[in-house]
Amino acid sequence: MNASNYAAVIRANLQKAFEMAPTALAERLDAPCREGEVIFSAFGCDCRLAPEGIRLMGRTDQGPRGVIISLLARRASAEACIDEP
Repeated sequence: MNASNYAAVIRANLQKAFEMAPTALAERLDAPCREGEVIFSAFGCDCRLAPEGIRLMGRTDQGPRGVIISLLARRASAEACIDEP
């Protein structure tokens, strides 16, 4: 998959994720929301999610890591995680 394909997948996932308010998404990800961005740590880096894209350590990420993060945001659940079966 080339970079433009990753970028398209990320955009589609973020579009779905941000159908809810950024504050609601932040709550589902257990992360703070500032100025419409959801902020948390991913892959050991500062991560900022916004409808426009994903930034890791201040740089736009449109690669495989961005796809994984965008999927996490898209599928964020309001239900509590179960640590053990």
